[in-house]
Amino acid sequence: METEQGDDVELRSVDLTLEGAPAYVLSFGEEMRTTAFGMTLRASTEHAWVVKKGLLPAVREEVALGIFLKASYEFERMQSSVPYRWRTDSGFSVEDLASDLIGFYIAFRGFTMDQMRNICGEVSVKESYRIWDRYTPHGIGSLKNYTAKPHLFPTTEGVYTAADIAFPPQLATIRPAPGGGDWVSPERGVLDSRLVQMKAKINVSKVGRVGAAAPGSIAVPSRSQGRPADNRSRQWGIQPVLRRVRTRHVLT
Repeated sequence: METEQGDDVELRSVDLTLEGAPAYVLSFGEEMRTTAFGMTLRASTEHAWVVKKGLLPAVREEVALGIFLKASYEFERMQSSVPYRWRTDSGFSVEDLASDLIGFYIAFRGFTMDQMRNICGEVSVKESYRIWDRYTPHGIGSLKNYTAKPHLFPTTEGVYTAADIAFPPQLATIRPAPGGGDWVSPERGVLDSRLVQMKAKINVSKVGRVGAAAPGSIAVPSRSQGRPADNRSRQWGIQPVLRRVRTRHVLT
């Protein structure tokens, strides 16, 4: 995000705006993999995101967290859908979104694992087993959490004041920017390669609708406007520029 451009050379020359403001496109998402019958099966929620150019560093961090949390939620929703939920209960598992947030701060703030353990608070291995056996007898995936706020299990170990069970302030220094302002996900999560190849001026609205006008002000309807897709025209794949925090292996 610091360079305000993707890896694809052709896309760097696209005249792209978000609500009329200069913008660029990047790709980000999460994936899971498994091996079956000698083949590697992959499912991913990676898609395009459009971000305004010229944002201050602090605002870029807010945009990054907003996109990251949105992408994390989309991934959990995918895992909770058919057919994935037939094989795993990992979708919105109680620790998922909270651990995603921790991973984000480790990447952006450079926290070490020891520092993060101290920030979050840590109980003994014995107490961890007690909590696991007592409160998650059917596995941690049986408990669901649809927010990045951690679920607290009852314990007296290391709890002396109200501050010991409060959300760590070090994990709340970045406010996630909502979509529709400085960033948005285009409808269907992609840019049509026809518009890119025509070197059309592309504008994305705050709700993700894509519109374009070819040179000479000839209106070109996008797929989101109902024009049938050309089967010969591939949807544009954007190279990732945000590093994935994790890759899940849900089936063994």
